[in-house]
Amino acid sequence: MARSDTHIEVQSAAPAPAVPVGADGRGRGGDVRFVVRAFEATVAAAVVGVLGVSVAVNPGQFEFPELIGWALAVAAMDLMPVQGPASAQLSLSFPILLAAAMVFMPPVAAAVALAGSIDHRELKRTIRPLKALFVRSEVALSVLMAGVVFHLIANLGSPVRLLVPAVVAAVATDYLVNTAVVGAYLTLSVRLPARRVLSGLMVGKPYEFVLSYLGLGLLASVMALLYRNEKPWVVLLFFGPLLLARQMFFRTRELQRTTEELRTRHVELERALHELATLEAERRLLLERTVEATEEERRRIAAELHDGPIQHLAAIVFRLESLRAPLERGDIPAQAVPTIEATQDELRDEVVELRRMITQLRPPVLDQLGLEDALHDHLESVRQDSGLDVSIRIDLAERLEADLETVLYRVSQEALTNIVKHAGADHVWVALREGDHAVTLEIRDDGVGFSPEETPTLVQDGHLGLIAMRERVETVGGSWELRSSPGEGTVVRAVFSGRAGHGDGHGPASSAP
Repeated sequence: MARSDTHIEVQSAAPAPAVPVGADGRGRGGDVRFVVRAFEATVAAAVVGVLGVSVAVNPGQFEFPELIGWALAVAAMDLMPVQGPASAQLSLSFPILLAAAMVFMPPVAAAVALAGSIDHRELKRTIRPLKALFVRSEVALSVLMAGVVFHLIANLGSPVRLLVPAVVAAVATDYLVNTAVVGAYLTLSVRLPARRVLSGLMVGKPYEFVLSYLGLGLLASVMALLYRNEKPWVVLLFFGPLLLARQMFFRTRELQRTTEELRTRHVELERALHELATLEAERRLLLERTVEATEEERRRIAAELHDGPIQHLAAIVFRLESLRAPLERGDIPAQAVPTIEATQDELRDEVVELRRMITQLRPPVLDQLGLEDALHDHLESVRQDSGLDVSIRIDLAERLEADLETVLYRVSQEALTNIVKHAGADHVWVALREGDHAVTLEIRDDGVGFSPEETPTLVQDGHLGLIAMRERVETVGGSWELRSSPGEGTVVRAVFSGRAGHGDGHGPASSAP
C-alpha cells in the first residue's frame, strides 16, 4: 500500500494503492480540520459498521485461526515500507491482501486488512488515533470492495476464463476505491485540484503502472490458489519473493535516479559544448578579423606616410636641392630665406602629423602620466570630433599595473568608437573606480540600445567590437558584462578583481564634466 502525505509529486516507482497519513490541514483553519476529521470518522465508521454487522450475522466466518497469520503477514510487510514518490510510502502488502480477498469472504478479508494494516507511526505514537483508524479502514474498504467484485464473478475453483477477468476486476476495484478515498482526503486537506491529486497518486508511467498492478494481481492469485491447496504455509513462502521485490524496487529507484542525473548532466554537457563551440567560433573569427585589421592598419599607416609625410618631405628635398647649386657658387638667391622659412614651417607640420599618428598607435601620455590623463585626453578628442556630451569620473588611489591600464584604455577606446558609430547617443558617462579589491570600468550611453541576443548576428556581420572588448578583458583575468535593450541605451562594465594599484601615484581622484 502507499501512504501519502500532503506534498504530491509524480516520480517513477512500482505501483501500490495509496493510503493518506500526513495531511490533516494544519494551519489552514478550523473548518478544514473539521471537514478532514469528519471524513476520517465517516470512512472509519462505515467500515467498522459493516464488519460489525457481518460478525453479528455470521460470526463463524471469522473463526479461522490462520486469519491471525494473514494479519501478521500484512503487518510485517507494512512495517518494511519503501519510499515511493516524495509524498508516499509504498508497502508490498497489496498481493497478500488481494489474495485474502480471493480466499476468504469479503468481510473476513476486510477484517484482516483492518487488523494487519499498521503504520510505523502508530508504534511511535506520532499519528492521531482517529487518523490511524481511518488509514486502516481505507485499506479495509478497498479490500472489501475488491473481494465483493471477485466473488461476484468467480471463485478459486472457477475455470481460467472466469478467474482471469475476476482477478483483473478485483485489482481495478481495489485501485479505484483506494484512489477515490485518498484523492478525496487529500483534496479536502491540502486544497489541491482533484486532477493534480489523482495524477500524483499514479506512480510511474501509465503502461508501467498497469502492468505492475496486473503482475501483483497475478502474484496474489497464485498465492490464493496455493493456499487453497497447501493451506497456511503458503503465506510464509511468499515472504522471500516479496522481500526480493522490495530490494528490486530499491535498485530500480536508484537506477532511475542515476539515469535522471546522467540525463541532466548530459544536457548540461551538451549546453557547455555548444557554448564552447560558439566561443571557439567567435575566437576564430576574431583572430581572422584581428589579422585582417592588422594588415589593414599597416596599409593605412603606409598610405598615410606615403601620401602625407613622405610626399611632403620629398617636396622639401626637391626645394632644398634647387637652392644647393646657387649656394655652392656663392650666390644667395632672393627666394632663399622665404624658401627656408616655408620649409621650416612644413617640417614642423610634419612633426605634428607624425606625433598624431604615433598617438593613435599608442598615446605617450598613457606611459608617461598614466591611464587617467590618457582617458581625459581621449574623451576630449571624442567630444570635439563627435559633439557628444561626455562625462568622466575617475576614482583611483594610485597608478595601476601597466597591462591593466592598457586594457582599460583600449576597452574605453573601443566602447566610445562603437557609441559614436552605432549608438546614436547624446550623452556618455564613463566611470573608473577602485574599491573592494577590484577595479571597475563602466561606460554608459543613452543611445538606441539593442538586444544582447543579437550579438552572434552582429559578430557574423563583422561587428567585432563587443567580442574584442570581452576578449581583452578576459585575457587579463577580468569579467565583462553587457546590458542593453532597444531604446534604453547600453552599459558596458569590466571588473578586475584583485588588481590594485602598484604605488606610482599621480594625484588624487578626479572628476570632469
